[in-house]
Amino acid sequence: MDEWEDRFIAMGFLGSGIPYIGIWLVAASAVASFAFAFQRFEEASIGSDGSTLLVGFAERFILVVAPRAQGAFVLSTSTLILRTEMLPKWPGYVALRK
Repeated sequence: MDEWEDRFIAMGFLGSGIPYIGIWLVAASAVASFAFAFQRFEEASIGSDGSTLLVGFAERFILVVAPRAQGAFVLSTSTLILRTEMLPKWPGYVALRK
């Protein structure tokens, strides 16, 4: 495999896997911050607007942003499997079909 192609695949692999983990951490911290604020402060100080905002933010991250990063990760992993032939070809083809 050429050096440039190796760098490109590594960039796609890491450039989609690391943000995917970060997306889940950000969504989890948004939900956890709401739970912490609800427990720490009085219920009256937390309005429905704030709870709607945090839950909506976490929901959008999990349902909209995370699948896009996951798709890029699966595409780069399948390309890596097919190009390097380090595994049988069927896992790469199965991942590309879904």
